[in-house]
Amino acid sequence: ILLCLISMVVLYKAIFSWQFSINDPTQLATMPDQLWSYFLPLKWISDSLASQNLLKILPFVVFCVVCMGIFLFAFAPFYRNIVVRFSNRKVKNNFKMKHQVSSSVIGALLKKEAHRFFGTPIYLLNCGIGVIMLMLAGGYLIINPSYAQEFVSLLQLSPETAALQITCIASFFLVIAPPSNVSISLESKSLWLLQSSPVSCSAILLTKVLFSFLVGLPGLIVFLIGSQLALQIPFQVFLLSAATILFSLLFSSLLGIVINLHFPRLDAPNETIVIKQSASVLITMLIGIAFIAVFGIMWLVFSVPALAVLILACIFLATLCAILYYYIKKQGQVLFTALTEK
Repeated sequence: ILLCLISMVVLYKAIFSWQFSINDPTQLATMPDQLWSYFLPLKWISDSLASQNLLKILPFVVFCVVCMGIFLFAFAPFYRNIVVRFSNRKVKNNFKMKHQVSSSVIGALLKKEAHRFFGTPIYLLNCGIGVIMLMLAGGYLIINPSYAQEFVSLLQLSPETAALQITCIASFFLVIAPPSNVSISLESKSLWLLQSSPVSCSAILLTKVLFSFLVGLPGLIVFLIGSQLALQIPFQVFLLSAATILFSLLFSSLLGIVINLHFPRLDAPNETIVIKQSASVLITMLIGIAFIAVFGIMWLVFSVPALAVLILACIFLATLCAILYYYIKKQGQVLFTALTEK
């Protein structure tokens, strides 16, 4: 995951360093060499495959080993100290009763979800990667809006088409891994505590949906601000694009809970197996990407106007969100109670 984040940062730098000057034949001819200079590990693999010489892949192997060694040397002691500190409890003699602040049921459940999300590194990285990428992209557009403007003018995109493209990009990063698609499976053996609590099942499930929605909201806001500053989309079109992205975020959060109710994995030995090898993760991701692909095909293949695609997508996603919400309210308790029997 760390190498993927570094690679994405390098990719952004490589793309924007060219300043979209692909019409210049001289720069166009030197782009392959520039690309290899940014991604030396890929060049090492390519040279090894092209020459069919296994010795040329040694630099790549050494690079991976060195990166892993640096990571383990730098973070292993730090991580071990954290684990030991949280696993040990100290009894203090100077205990004093403090003022107890009561919170609502929704607040307590949200706090519980937040503790699990930010306290489980694999959960945070896997389900937060899309939000991180949106924040990086939005932050770059805020700092350097001229690059996006050159790109739009180069491709001669209309404001509606630009709005559709940023809608598809943002929706993709938000639907690939919503936290809700494994939030029930991560309860594992402690699921009975929630089932026996005096809180209604629908409140528990909808709180998980709400937390998943709130996780994606910061990256979405930063991306929308950066996109609007860079592209200067008409206000009405921008509102339509923002509403569509919000509904896609809400749809993925609701869909993740519904899929996880039908395909839970409560017997996994650890969180990594749940997050990386659960059927609910794959199904939620494929369904979300399929919806984005359908609307993209409508515009690209069938030449449906971009504004019409945005309107249809917004209405369709809002309808699906209402259906999934109604389904959770009506069938959530039955499915949630029956999880112990799976």
